[in-house]
Amino acid sequence: MRPQRVARRQGSLPEALIERGQAAVLADAAYLEGGESMSSLYDDLSEKLKKDPRLTKRGGARYDLSLLLFNARDSLRELWDAADSEVTKAKREGYHPAELLEAAVEKLRPIFGERSKP
Repeated sequence: MRPQRVARRQGSLPEALIERGQAAVLADAAYLEGGESMSSLYDDLSEKLKKDPRLTKRGGARYDLSLLLFNARDSLRELWDAADSEVTKAKREGYHPAELLEAAVEKLRPIFGERSKP
């Protein structure tokens, strides 16, 4: 069922995404019992977006993914702050931070980090 139809019947799209997320968690738990690997809601939406990347399509994976990330924005900010703090602490104490962590922090710095004033 398309997300827009689910949202119209159940209230709002974020609520529908949460319900779909809960269903995905239950499905993933079933996969674990069977020994199969599971994927996240983000991974599922990203895969759908790769299959149909149209910008002009209303709704679909692009819209769902944007809502998912929008609703998780505060948690993403907390995660970036924690990662940036760890990288800064490691450098201050003379250690080399984990390369993947440092690379991720630097990629997200333009979004979450401080900007210089013009």
